[in-house]
Amino acid sequence: MQHFYYSGKQLFLILFLILGSTLKAAGFTVGSLRVNDCVAPMGIDTPQPRFSWNMQSQEKGQYQKAYRLIIASTSANAENGVGDVFDSKRIDSEQSSQICPPMLSLKSKTDYYWKVQVWNQDGTAVWSPVARFGVAMLSAADWTAEWIMAPNAFSAAEIELDEPVLSRYVRLKVSKIGVPVNEEGKWRLQLAEIEVYGLDERQNLATACKVTMTDEETRYKPLWQASNLTDGFKTSTAKSAGGSTVTYSSGNLSKPVYITIDLGSEMMVSRVKLYPRTDAPSKNDATKAGNFPADFEIQTKTTRDANYRICKKVSGYPTPQLQPSGENQQMPMFGTSFHVEKEIRSAKVYACGLGLFEMMINGEKATDHVLEPGESTYDKTVLYATYDITDLLKQGSNAVVVRTGNGFYNNPYTPTRYQVFSVTPYGPTRLLAQIEIVYNDGTKQIIRTGKDWKTTPSEITTTLWHGGEDFDARLTPEGIERADFAFEGWNNAVICNDPVGKLKAQFYPPTQVIETFKAVKVTSPEKGVYLIDFGRNYAGQYEFNLKAPAGTRIVLKRSDRLDENGRVWQYSDEWYQGVRRAVYESYIFKGDENGETWGPRFVYHGLRYLEISGLKEAPSPEQFTAKLIRAGIDRVGRFSCSDTLLNQISLITERSIEANIYNTLTDCPHIEKLGWLEVPNLMYNSISPVFDLSAWMPKISMDISDNQRSSGMVHTFCPDWGHTYGGEFGDDPTWAAATIMVPWQTYQTYGNTALLEEHYDVMKKLMDYYASRSSGYLLHYGLGDWGAYDKTTSRDYVVSCTYYQVAGVMKQIADILKKSDDASKYDELTRNIGQAIIKTYYHADKRSFDSGSQAANAIALYVGLVPEEDREGVLRNLVKSVADAGYHLTTGEVGLKPLFLSLAANGYNDVVYKMTQQKDMPGYGYFIEQGCTSLPEFWDMYRSQMHCMLGHIEGWFYAWLGGIRNTGVAYKQFEIAPYFAPELDGLNASTSSVYGKITSSWKRLSDGRIEATVEVPCNSQATLVISGISLDDVKYGGRTPAPGDGILKAEVKDGKVNITLASGTYTFEFPQPSYLSLIRLNELISMAESVKESNTVSGWDELQEALKEACKLLEDSSSLTAEKISRAEERLENALNQTVELNLALGKQVYYSTSMESYGWMAYKLTDGDTLSSTGYSSKASKTNTTEYAGVDLGRPLEFNTVKLYPRKYTESSFPKDFEIQISEDKQQWETVYQTENYPTPSPVDAVQTFDFKTVKARYVRIYATKLACLKTDNNNYYLQLMEMTVEKH
Repeated sequence: MQHFYYSGKQLFLILFLILGSTLKAAGFTVGSLRVNDCVAPMGIDTPQPRFSWNMQSQEKGQYQKAYRLIIASTSANAENGVGDVFDSKRIDSEQSSQICPPMLSLKSKTDYYWKVQVWNQDGTAVWSPVARFGVAMLSAADWTAEWIMAPNAFSAAEIELDEPVLSRYVRLKVSKIGVPVNEEGKWRLQLAEIEVYGLDERQNLATACKVTMTDEETRYKPLWQASNLTDGFKTSTAKSAGGSTVTYSSGNLSKPVYITIDLGSEMMVSRVKLYPRTDAPSKNDATKAGNFPADFEIQTKTTRDANYRICKKVSGYPTPQLQPSGENQQMPMFGTSFHVEKEIRSAKVYACGLGLFEMMINGEKATDHVLEPGESTYDKTVLYATYDITDLLKQGSNAVVVRTGNGFYNNPYTPTRYQVFSVTPYGPTRLLAQIEIVYNDGTKQIIRTGKDWKTTPSEITTTLWHGGEDFDARLTPEGIERADFAFEGWNNAVICNDPVGKLKAQFYPPTQVIETFKAVKVTSPEKGVYLIDFGRNYAGQYEFNLKAPAGTRIVLKRSDRLDENGRVWQYSDEWYQGVRRAVYESYIFKGDENGETWGPRFVYHGLRYLEISGLKEAPSPEQFTAKLIRAGIDRVGRFSCSDTLLNQISLITERSIEANIYNTLTDCPHIEKLGWLEVPNLMYNSISPVFDLSAWMPKISMDISDNQRSSGMVHTFCPDWGHTYGGEFGDDPTWAAATIMVPWQTYQTYGNTALLEEHYDVMKKLMDYYASRSSGYLLHYGLGDWGAYDKTTSRDYVVSCTYYQVAGVMKQIADILKKSDDASKYDELTRNIGQAIIKTYYHADKRSFDSGSQAANAIALYVGLVPEEDREGVLRNLVKSVADAGYHLTTGEVGLKPLFLSLAANGYNDVVYKMTQQKDMPGYGYFIEQGCTSLPEFWDMYRSQMHCMLGHIEGWFYAWLGGIRNTGVAYKQFEIAPYFAPELDGLNASTSSVYGKITSSWKRLSDGRIEATVEVPCNSQATLVISGISLDDVKYGGRTPAPGDGILKAEVKDGKVNITLASGTYTFEFPQPSYLSLIRLNELISMAESVKESNTVSGWDELQEALKEACKLLEDSSSLTAEKISRAEERLENALNQTVELNLALGKQVYYSTSMESYGWMAYKLTDGDTLSSTGYSSKASKTNTTEYAGVDLGRPLEFNTVKLYPRKYTESSFPKDFEIQISEDKQQWETVYQTENYPTPSPVDAVQTFDFKTVKARYVRIYATKLACLKTDNNNYYLQLMEMTVEKH
């Protein structure tokens, strides 16, 4: 839930009343009061808000029988139970969440007070404390402030007509074009925007008016088209560049170009503004615009049939200046002073600075929020913030100062600094602010932005959302923190047009500094360079306190990893068009002898390291503070257990999730900072147990709806600000499915139907788009299983499964919204898609989908595609594919959740647990072994180290290992069904529903028995489910559980103990549950199947009989017993031990430090028996020598004394120089059996190299290379490359 806005004494009082109330009656209290899922929101703009609360009690069996909700205009009325605004009277209902009072009449800019009375099951009534919420602007007419910006913020030609003239049609006649852009000696007429003004200097009469253009260039629509000239975008954006003609061979036109604007009706016209193209400079001067008219006329007429009259003739108009580049763009700040003469009752400010703003009142920040007001699709929605500034105002003089930053709103061109998008989306920063003071005597005072406000360039000389920020402390005005600051020498601000988007109050948790911590270490990788290590990756800002002479400039570069020289490594350095574009901040000292404290204001980063140059001496760690920032949503979940590795995996997953919770759910906090939609779609159930998403996810749904194209297509990331990626990176069904899945999962998790209703038409439009792109009910576009280690899963299969899944969800949504025709339509569509997938991708003879990969079979099981009669066979193949991979993860982000959940839901939690224990690549354990402090983007740790898209294991920790699973809506009913892993000695998992805290906790007692504690919140029920024991084995208070004392039912159902519980806390004891495990049997089957008859000397026939028996046993899971499994394992293991193989490595599992996995180089080829291919195993390319290894898992300890290595068949040798052959029993402790340095290049280059040593017995064997070959023919990259590796005994 969101906590925001009220401050000072008011906030203290509200929190004391809500959180500290001691109102008790009959053992329960009422609290956690929320409006629109937020605690005490100050500025909502929804006329029909939703109200929620919950009960708290230490007693068992408490639930709500009825409620009464009152809303009052004063706190006194609310305290006295007088609902003068609304009184529901008593309503018999258990509902305590998402209640929307009918016919509520709220007023703008007004505070309200509310409370609720709850009757419990015994009829006892208790009142909640009084809570407060504020209403912001319910209508555009409530705004009396005007948008302002700095003078000359735009580069434009402002043409005053000779005199105001009545006209309907305004025409620009151009006879000569000035200096062109660099386009092979060609000229065009190109403008970004044309504005027309009358007597009102603020109102642009041409907004959205019809435009025609002669010689219009039509090849680049919709980027360049005449209608863009009046769409409100004054710069050449990626969405709307402007209007353009075709090319000409000369700027002197043989016939004029005419641009005509129809104003729609006759009105007075006094001036015209022409805005140049801004995304490319002129050919001759990089600071000037190109393709701008030089000789032109402004003409007007009143009717279609009238003749045009010349109102202004211009010759030789100078080429306009471009806006300053992002690296030389001093940001404006704005301010005003005002007097307070009387005692204040309350004071609020409603404000929006685009792209970002920070408001100071008398030198104090108006809020603890940062990066306000949050990005949005600015041409659809513009967010504004509401602050309570009552405690900040003083009697007498007051000063308000607002600094502004670009954010995503303004993305100026930066030739040497990193940026994701290379053009300016919406133009220079602007400000809207309205301060409303209410005095004790009831009178009001309003201070509003307008032309009387002042502006001046700030100390922020550069601020780029991706590229960093520059600050010159010498430019800070003296005394700016004082209440009597006079703004001397500042210019008057100018009134500007309203943004195209509609103003909307911030309705989700704003970003805040959640945690601060000091740096842990400072080192110096080279002279004059200092490396600050914060000890872990995080997303946010930093702050330093340093001292240096005035004029000293330092540069600070951030990164989440280091390069081979111990310097910061920024992927962005070489990411954009081959130009090194770094991310950095710079600071120029003013020379304060007491030291200077600074950190960036309008950017944030993902980082662990900060590299500083420009200091004369080394700083200390204590001088640097990390500021972890995210949206201010509540953390509601905690997970821990006795397995340190699992705790570490959970920790780095939570850190990565936290690093991407900003104004949208981003992919990463440093490289792109974009709201890639597969994350909220796929990761929802891994995030919601840890963080309360109820008030935050609606922002993502709003962004999606704002970005939907007319075709119904939803771009892969939202907001996209018009920067549509082409092909599959811009349009993938699984990414777009967030349109449907976010509202659906929000309903399931929090019971909120509002999102389903509000975005239903958007969902339907997306489904229509899917249908338009389908062929035979299948989809054939998209990214597929992005990030997959096993790339055999076909893209079209993955996206068609998504289509099937969302069609089924749409059927359920239509049912909930009582849209029966739609429900029937989507039900039929689901069946048709399913049949098409089965027909095309299901191999019934193999009980396998698509390629048979982990992802392919897991997805089919997860979305419910598998024919019921084949379910066991497909599941068995899934388990086998995991075993064949050595219990490593091979899916991408789309297949990962289905993998975990399909295994867990079908009784294979032991398999998932074993996957978590693998410490080599690919897998979570590998990340921990490599020292990761957050999740990398890919299994091989390439690129970003701070993505959350692979964090699906967190959902398994809570829902399956901890066992907390929603079985109703909003956890009204839920299961607690932990997996009591024999390897664990205890576990604690807790989360919160809309009803309160849920806990699943257990520990192993000294006698091996389990003591489990379950916490169920009021107004809900839980069922404790335990497998592998009898009901008599369970003890509650020393007795077998039976109805009474909160226990509603105790029974055995489907072979499992089920104990249904009312609210309360319960502790049970029982023996370790007995689970059937097929892990060892599947490992043995995989080993047996890897044996090739041509590679055996003896034992083949018995091995095949034992293998056949084991596989037959698995075909009928209903008859499985521990005894049968044990017998099959024993026979198969004996058969394997009796089988003699020539090459012990043939077909066995390969493991490695890194693997290229492209261009034909695949890890499995190291043991595939093919020594004639041109490719085999290859490590990833490295620019410097590094340590690499590659080896084989023999499946069990075997004797051998020879390893043969087959070099790459190539003109240049890639055989290692210094290496060891090592063996191990557990892949942890290694013994060297052969070692060499400066090994000679094989001759010929592909000659097999044989290494003999004394006979040893081990399961794992590897080549461990510390000096690699450098391939001059491959850009001087270093590799470990081998065609084949054999292991033999002679």
